[in-house]
Amino acid sequence: MTGTGSVWSNSVQLRVGYQGSGNNLVISNGGSVYNGDGIVGFFSQSSNNTVLVTGSDSKWSNQSNLYLGLDGSSNRMVISNGGSVLDSGGYIGVNATASNNSVLVTGTGSTWTNLGSLNVGNSGSSNSLVISNGGRVANFGEGSIGRLSTSSNNSVLVTGTGSTWTNSGRLNVGYSGSGNTLTVADGGTVSATNITIASQAGSSGTLNIGQFGTNGAGGMVNANTITFGDGTGVINFNQSNAVTISANISGNGSLNINGTGAVSLSGSNSFSTGITQQSNTTLVLDNASALGTGALTQIDGTAQTVVNTSGTVTNAMSLYNLRFQSGGTLSGAITLNNAIFNVDAGQSAVLGGILSGAGGITKIGLGTLTVSGSSPGCR
Repeated sequence: MTGTGSVWSNSVQLRVGYQGSGNNLVISNGGSVYNGDGIVGFFSQSSNNTVLVTGSDSKWSNQSNLYLGLDGSSNRMVISNGGSVLDSGGYIGVNATASNNSVLVTGTGSTWTNLGSLNVGNSGSSNSLVISNGGRVANFGEGSIGRLSTSSNNSVLVTGTGSTWTNSGRLNVGYSGSGNTLTVADGGTVSATNITIASQAGSSGTLNIGQFGTNGAGGMVNANTITFGDGTGVINFNQSNAVTISANISGNGSLNINGTGAVSLSGSNSFSTGITQQSNTTLVLDNASALGTGALTQIDGTAQTVVNTSGTVTNAMSLYNLRFQSGGTLSGAITLNNAIFNVDAGQSAVLGGILSGAGGITKIGLGTLTVSGSSPGCR
């Protein structure tokens, strides 16, 4: 369907690949297609069907839901160069047999708008959504990556300046399924009222800031809260640029600081599993509750934690390198690994917890460091 003013209007379902494979729908150069439900890959044998919506003013309008892989696998939709898709609710990988289905929204002006919810991996596995190079996806209900218990290894990647995924409600990363991931990289933005990671028992979900293993730039996450549920939830900070997370983080989950870019935590946090800092990383604590209730573990002396609060941080820590930028007190148990404490000029800091470990303390900087805690295990 191509050309301005070209219209294909259907009052009922439009199916691309009902039982067969390798079928194609192309909407380009201002063409328009209207229908009720849109279904790409209806039965389990219907695979490798594709939809391309490309060019400014090219649009596919679904008056009901859009299913990309109802039962079928390896079906694909691409929205590019200013094309647009509209539906009541979007689903990628609907039933358990629907795997490896994918959607790409790429280029400035390219949009996918869901008037209800958007589910990536409803019951299916290894389904994906990529939003890149200024593409935009919005849903006015909840967003889910891995919704039901059979949905595993589904993923969303939001990458590139101007690329956005906007959720008007909650965003679930691994609601019931396992191994589901959200990655926000290279200036992309994800917004939601709140984000829940690994909601149900037995589920697992991961939020990556920056693509894992690349040390590339990270993106932005806008949410009031990030909640770890009853499953296994992780946030990985893989990015090379500085990022700040202001959301309040709670629940039974963990944070890993992997990338070389500084990570600032400014929310009122209560998550319990702790934080691990890898080599050549920087973690900034912007308030006394930034670490939640778990322990902080630095892997080696190239990791640095910056205390940017004058309050009292109560967490247990295993330290090599810490800087007091705004004074502050550490009252939790501290394992010393030949630890260096740098106190900025004009600041006063206190080590008030129990000190242990094989290493001692080296104090640098022009500020004052007071050691008031006991040290029965130091030598």
